[in-house]
Amino acid sequence: MDIERYHRDHAAILEQIDSLRALSRAGVCENADRIGEAIVNTASHIKFHLAAEDQVLYPMLARSGMQ
Repeated sequence: MDIERYHRDHAAILEQIDSLRALSRAGVCENADRIGEAIVNTASHIKFHLAAEDQVLYPMLARSGMQ
């Protein structure tokens, strides 16, 4: 199984979190719209990533006997 997708997802999510931090440090009121949009995008990315792990990665690991 190629788990590179999961590594890319983790890196992208961390970048999104860094972006959220930068926006909030630059001013929550001034960047409220962008922060809201970034939160929705990040949450969506995390949701799909976790679903992929639950539906594909973890069952495959369970079948392989790895712990």
